[in-house]
Amino acid sequence: MRVTVDAGRCAGHGICEALVAEVFVLDGTGRSTVRAGSISEADRLPVEQAVACCPAQAISFSEDE
Repeated sequence: MRVTVDAGRCAGHGICEALVAEVFVLDGTGRSTVRAGSISEADRLPVEQAVACCPAQAISFSEDE
């Protein structure tokens, strides 16, 4: 699974980092970034929760091809 954050939409709420700090981190500008583009199956549910909880709808994910 690949996860991305649209930097233009991210408002820096930090909910994603609070839910899955292994995947998301706030950068120096206060915006969320992804630590690694590809994530493990074990992180699927927490990432799906982060996607659902993002107020700016800035996070998306897709299956690896």
